[in-house]
Amino acid sequence: MVHRRATAEVFLTDVQQASSTEWQCAVQFPRGHVLIDRRSPHLPVPLAIEAIRQMGLFVAHSGYSIPKSWAFTLQHATFRWCDDGAPALPEFGPLELVASVRVTHEHHRKGEISGLEVIVEFTSQGRPVATGGGALRCISPVHYQALRRRAPNPHDVPRRYDPAPLADVRRDGRAVEAVLGYDHSNPFFFDHPVDHLPGMLILHAMTDLFSSTLPDAELMEIDLVCHTFPEFDPPVRIEGVVDSSTETVRLTFTQGRTVVAEGISSGRVALEAARVAEEEASEDDGPVAEEAAL
Repeated sequence: MVHRRATAEVFLTDVQQASSTEWQCAVQFPRGHVLIDRRSPHLPVPLAIEAIRQMGLFVAHSGYSIPKSWAFTLQHATFRWCDDGAPALPEFGPLELVASVRVTHEHHRKGEISGLEVIVEFTSQGRPVATGGGALRCISPVHYQALRRRAPNPHDVPRRYDPAPLADVRRDGRAVEAVLGYDHSNPFFFDHPVDHLPGMLILHAMTDLFSSTLPDAELMEIDLVCHTFPEFDPPVRIEGVVDSSTETVRLTFTQGRTVVAEGISSGRVALEAARVAEEEASEDDGPVAEEAAL
């Protein structure tokens, strides 16, 4: 239901449908997951977004009767921690959260569902933890074969075992460049054979580059737009701008002349600035709204 072979990589433990467009999900994150850094025992953003992806797939299959043979791509992903930041993992047992999922938009193609947009709210014992969302593209087997007719056989793709998600990192003032690395033995990214690089590799690279370029900042928010499939060859190149004053890193992922994805990672400073701007805009709109009401 969530396109994972290993049950250890399935974070949903229970799902209850609340309405035609709403679901309540129980989520567990194991402390021993391969992406969790023992030196910083907080929930990594890619795992939270993976949970959102899994919820979207479950909703698509169970709520909209999309066949399990269909493929899905993550077109857009957003995520933001609440004021307390990333929750710490417990000393014992998994981190358990509750997620409320709501479908906000349906997209159709030739009378069939072709995409869903969802928003998700994570809570812990009733306390808000994070918000996020995503846009999933739903692709029939016939359409997928047409889209990927030039793709390699999943069992014939080049194997790489890079020690880090980023290679050839170069920093020149605010500019940063790198090459996307991957480890084919990683069970999270390569749970099953694929004919393209998993989008989660791009998300992981975003978080890693944020941490390495802004080591004193706390990652609070991510916004990623995926334009096309990232291929195994040529290498995915990363170019970006680091702004330490606002704690933001803007990145573009390219292969040759093709822009694969674009994203922005933001720290607490950027989040606070956005909140102040929203409050000021709300205050400015107040008198106008009152006059209109009169």
